[in-house]
Amino acid sequence: MCMYVGGMHVGLFPFPASLLLPLRNKSVTFMTTDWTCSLFQQVSSSLPCSVHYRNNPILDCWQNIDEVVVALYDSGVLKQSLTFDAAGTDYLSWFSPKKLKDAGNWKDLKGLSTNYFSIPGYVRVKRNFYINHKFGGCGGDIGWLLVVDQANAKCGYEKFKTFPQFLYNSRDTRMNFKSKFRALADVMAVFVKYRSSPRAY
Repeated sequence: MCMYVGGMHVGLFPFPASLLLPLRNKSVTFMTTDWTCSLFQQVSSSLPCSVHYRNNPILDCWQNIDEVVVALYDSGVLKQSLTFDAAGTDYLSWFSPKKLKDAGNWKDLKGLSTNYFSIPGYVRVKRNFYINHKFGGCGGDIGWLLVVDQANAKCGYEKFKTFPQFLYNSRDTRMNFKSKFRALADVMAVFVKYRSSPRAY
């Protein structure tokens, strides 16, 4: 089962308006651990994918989920992943520094403070799935991850002609979003793992 997979070849990001964005040329998919065919059809840009998949049962009834993984892909290759403890969360609150279990390649993420680490992110300027360390003006914003969904960019590094764009840090420590280490993923996938037995919160 999938929650979301997002990529340039998929259509719509189906989050509620206040939080989750109408993604136009890409989307994000949530999947359970029995992903098999769905994952590879949607993550590999060499395979056709003309529809967006939203797993309503997972999102509308967020229960018994043990773990969530956010994965960023470029040309079918996994570039970065984040693992979260989903116990006691809802479909938004799992994406937080308190719930982060494994920061993947980003060695400094768990040890540094963040001014944004949430799915809604910086709402006023539409920076979603935003993980940021500190602001320093457009030339000095330091962070790890950012989804840009609309053309109301405040800074040059988030100005694009197509949306959404998945900006991520390609090195192992925080980066300036204007730096050469800023990379663009063509797919963002979110996987969920259910608990095999009830767990106390």
